[in-house]
Amino acid sequence: MNPRTTAILALLVAALGAFVYFYEIRGGEERAEAEAESKRLFPGLEAPSIESVTLRTSDDQTARVERLPDGGWRIREPRDFPADGPAVEGLVSALAQLTSESVFEEPAPLEDYGLGDDPVVRFRVGELERVVRLGDKTPVGGNTYVATAEDVPVYAVPTYRTSALVKRFEELQDKRIAKFDPSAVRGVEATWRGGGVKLARESEDADWRLVAPVEGDADAETVDDLLSTLSFLRASGFLADPPGDAELGLESPEFQAVLELAAAAEDAEPRRLAIAVGSSLDGENRAVRGAEETLRYSIAADRLDDLPRRVGAYRFKELARFDVGDARRVELVFHDAKAAQSSLVTAEKGDAGWEASPEPMDPAKVASLVARLARLRAEDVMADGMDAVGIEALGLDPPRVLLRVLGEASGEGAEAPVLAEVSLGRALPGKGIPGRRADRDTLYWLDYDLGEDVPINLEALRNRFLAQPEPGLAGDEPARDLPGLGEPELDPLESP
Repeated sequence: MNPRTTAILALLVAALGAFVYFYEIRGGEERAEAEAESKRLFPGLEAPSIESVTLRTSDDQTARVERLPDGGWRIREPRDFPADGPAVEGLVSALAQLTSESVFEEPAPLEDYGLGDDPVVRFRVGELERVVRLGDKTPVGGNTYVATAEDVPVYAVPTYRTSALVKRFEELQDKRIAKFDPSAVRGVEATWRGGGVKLARESEDADWRLVAPVEGDADAETVDDLLSTLSFLRASGFLADPPGDAELGLESPEFQAVLELAAAAEDAEPRRLAIAVGSSLDGENRAVRGAEETLRYSIAADRLDDLPRRVGAYRFKELARFDVGDARRVELVFHDAKAAQSSLVTAEKGDAGWEASPEPMDPAKVASLVARLARLRAEDVMADGMDAVGIEALGLDPPRVLLRVLGEASGEGAEAPVLAEVSLGRALPGKGIPGRRADRDTLYWLDYDLGEDVPINLEALRNRFLAQPEPGLAGDEPARDLPGLGEPELDPLESP
């Protein structure tokens, strides 16, 4: 082909491509945007520019909400109240995005469309006030008649858009009992009938400490769960005209938490807020006083169960914590008090997994054992200490089972780091398994289900944790009915 012809064809193709892009594609997008803009009832209106909204609610109340300087919202009428930010933002966004499917330039009387004199919504943008009237649904098309003033057309607006403007007053109210960031809490004073605790920490990254009624490390998981529960606590209802706090059980609450938050600025005072849960209102709900001192809420009665009301719940109960991947060796020492002898079982982690001796433990069972020990927590604190006779009676001196998990030595000749060292005593009915850490005198109760993952005596190890021989091999023993964990022993501290 002639080079000149080829060049001309190339230019034509380029020109055609440019035409398709700029007119058909980009131009099509611009025309679609222009058409969509022409259908908007309030062209150019952006949701952030709306400063206040007055709404006639579906439960026949007139609510006025105002945008605050920080961008949030607050109800001003019919009473001063925190507004539900997402609900109001959805409302103003719906106002800004109202679009019509068709327009009646010369409409019949507004009454024919169900458009009364009173607007459903008034909103302000600067000094300008705009209105929206909602009428009947159109006979066909899934639209609703809408008017924005008395002297302008009637619009047919998709009903799914207008439905966002129909709210119950309760939907506009903020259901959060207290608004705070759990990471900003520096102190907690939790009280309940018959007890209480006081906790503190110096910074967001610092550990929680018990200050009263005893001093010591606090259970971080319990404190974090409490703060999370309180920060996400939502009202099931609002008490518009509540009786006095004495009648609501808020003068002597079932539970109260006073939180001290870090100061917002270096020279500012720490902020304090209190959350109190009172008595049952009707068997299904409880009265609550939150951060807004003048307001009273209700919550589901069973939410009280989510708030710890035992000193032991706030006490440090972690017997071991390490990264599972760091474990290289497990040592299990079983002591037989009657025979006055001990048995050692070790498991090493190699390239093929865990291998134990002299008892051939199932590698999967060893992995489960390590995983359970990596996050081992007690159910409760038994005592801060005990005399030698009591410790021996519990089976903790010497321990019925001593569990040690070691990591990898840093170099040749170096000792392997001890990741965990836990002693277990005699399983006691109705109480659990006594246990303690090597670095503390505190005695703990562990749940009896620990035996599902951890052998609590040598018999349990041989019955439930050994590798089973492959069926059909010569010398296999017939299958046995293996017992479970064994019966818990009598409590030596309560025996005559």
